[in-house]
Amino acid sequence: MGIGLAVSSVILRAGLGAEEIAWAAIFLAAPVSGVYYPIAVLPAWMQAIAAVLPSAHVFEGMRALLLQYEFRWNHFWWAAGLHVVYYAVGVVMFRAAVAKARERGSLMQMGEWRATLALTGPTALSARPSASPDRPSSAAT
Repeated sequence: MGIGLAVSSVILRAGLGAEEIAWAAIFLAAPVSGVYYPIAVLPAWMQAIAAVLPSAHVFEGMRALLLQYEFRWNHFWWAAGLHVVYYAVGVVMFRAAVAKARERGSLMQMGEWRATLALTGPTALSARPSASPDRPSSAAT
């Protein structure tokens, strides 16, 4: 989820042209994540990349559970820890990208107040007293 937020922030900042890069990153990360085969068969430099991907730990943990009937807590905690770190980084990046996109006026007006509400909660609407969760303010139209 955190990596998805970071990728979404890149798309917000760079525009929809960056969407192809996001899809390419997903397809490039799949083999390194251990989706198709164990991480141990990868070259050392790819294993280093896999070590910092939460999905690699999830797949390795599930592989151990299904094939060896053993729950590997180390993979669970690594995946959870990396997820927390990437989620925090992703939220910061996404909030910054939304703020920059608002400055540039590159967000769709209807989507802008919903994204702001989702990120900052109802207090974000206090600057626009006529706005409500059911309809945007007159400034947003």
